[in-house]
Amino acid sequence: MSFLIPLGLWCATSYLPFVWHPMIRVQEAGDASWFSAGELVDGDAFVEENERIRGEHGHEAAGVAANPVFLPAPHTVMQALVTGFTTPPVRPEEPWLHQALWHSIKIIFWGFAVSSL
Repeated sequence: MSFLIPLGLWCATSYLPFVWHPMIRVQEAGDASWFSAGELVDGDAFVEENERIRGEHGHEAAGVAANPVFLPAPHTVMQALVTGFTTPPVRPEEPWLHQALWHSIKIIFWGFAVSSL
């Protein structure tokens, strides 16, 4: 339960549109001078800019609700994890991700083992 409840909250926050999406991912900038397609914009700023454009009878920006960068959707995190494990290192002398993680786990284990003596 201590794992499933936070995972469920994370999924609900990421996938249910009525829960919490403070940002807007701009799909079409319209007549907004400081928007660009794909950009994350604060929801209030997006609404204010569209109201300004509407008042000038211009083409409004279009976008979809989105989470901030620091809270990616679970499927995005899984894609990044799989990519990290399957992508070879840039330099041949560098370890793969699983090798680097195993090295860190061994250091932490031996640190705890030595400190408990």
